[in-house]
Parts: sequence; C-alpha cells; structure tokens
Amino acid sequence: MRKMGKPTFNPALLFLLKLAGLYTLWHAFFPVAWFNGPLTRHLAGVGVGGLRLFGLDAHREATTLFVGGQPLLFIGDACNGLDFFGLFACFVLAFPARLGAKLWFLPLGILTIHGLNALRVVLLCLNYWYFRSSFAFNHKYTFVVVVYGAMLLLWMRWAKKYAPPAGVAARAGHA
Repeated sequence: MRKMGKPTFNPALLFLLKLAGLYTLWHAFFPVAWFNGPLTRHLAGVGVGGLRLFGLDAHREATTLFVGGQPLLFIGDACNGLDFFGLFACFVLAFPARLGAKLWFLPLGILTIHGLNALRVVLLCLNYWYFRSSFAFNHKYTFVVVVYGAMLLLWMRWAKKYAPPAGVAARAGHA
C-alpha cells in the first residue's frame, strides 16, 4: 500500500519554472529604457580606456569608438550586456541557495560580466583595426560564445558550492 504524504517536486523542474517566471518578469517590468543609454555610454568609455592602454589614439562620440579618427565600433543598446545581467540574476535568484550567498554573488557576477563585455569591446576594436577580415565572425560568434560560456561557468561553480545536499530541495518544496 502506498503511503500518502506531502507531495515532492522535481527540483530541476521547479528551478526551470522559477527561472522562466523571473526572466518573464525581468522583460515585462524592468524599465530598460532609462538604464540602456547610460550603460552603453559607460561601456563605450571603458572601451576607449582599454584601447588607450594599447597605445592607440582612441576616443568616442556617443557610443561609437574611434581610433586615429576612424570609426571602429558602434555599441548598440542590445550589446551593452544588460540582457546578460538579467539572465544571470534570474539564474542566481531561481537557485535554491541562501539569500546571503545570492547577495554577494549577484553584484560580483554582474561586474564580472560587465568586465568581460568591456574586454569584448576592446578586442573587437583591435580585431577590426588589425584583422578586419575576421571581425564579422568574431563579433557574431566567438565573443558571444565566450561571454555566455564564462557566465555559465561562473554560475555553475557558484551553484556547485551552494547547492543544497541531494534531496533537500525536493523535501523542502523549493528549488
């Protein structure tokens, strides 16, 4: 005879449902319009600073980066990393870890992603300046894979450290 008790939930399914819900809320309610412009301009400024570290005569006009007076890269709002920040935050918030672990990891992860994106901007400019023929491929594929991959590895390493012991999340009814 089967014993009736408190229902258990598949922790992976519950995590995915929370992730989907949080990501939907992020896109529905986060007012990106006020944040996109300043973030994109900041990224362009950091990119110029990075190019100057390589000894290049770099400047920006709005969100277009120039070297030696030649435009190299326009940074659109879609490339400023805000979507990465939101996705990363949703992954962290949906995961069954202590709130304290989430509170220190969220800003650290977002700053890391922003730093990677700034490095991406600098490397794309250098790529365009020195090896223009591979720019389109690297812009579309290489750097996207690198940033998503780094974001995933960062989250996985954190999740492994703060994951509840096997079965605890299912018994507690959360994931």
